[in-house]
Amino acid sequence: MEKIEAEIRSLEKTGQRLYNGAALLLPADKGELIDALDRAQVPYGSGEYSITASYEAPNVFRNTLRQSPRVPTLMEANGLAERLVMLGEEQLTQLDSMSLLRGNDGDITDTINSTFHLDNYDFYPEVQQYYELGQLALEDEK
Repeated sequence: MEKIEAEIRSLEKTGQRLYNGAALLLPADKGELIDALDRAQVPYGSGEYSITASYEAPNVFRNTLRQSPRVPTLMEANGLAERLVMLGEEQLTQLDSMSLLRGNDGDITDTINSTFHLDNYDFYPEVQQYYELGQLALEDEK
């Protein structure tokens, strides 16, 4: 994965005729972030904007933006995108699983931190039921 498509929208302008927000590819450098905020007509320093991700973006990115208990900043979304583009498909699946287990309690900073600690967890994608997980745990004790 190279870049993640996102859109920034000014909360003040959303709903107005002919307002479309601004598309942005993440991760981006500081100049690109400032340019996107300008194109989205977000007043400098206001923080009054929303960020959404395209359907092609990794599930964990879309879900984190949507379910975070507070609105993530553009810098946080960019930081998460930087981490996600470094991960392989298997690691993205592991991160997806972790975020599903965490539920809506997870903040974007929790997701970013999780990207650094994926190797601390054992994942069993073939396990579909708690019984199977119990069997694996018992086998590991032998």
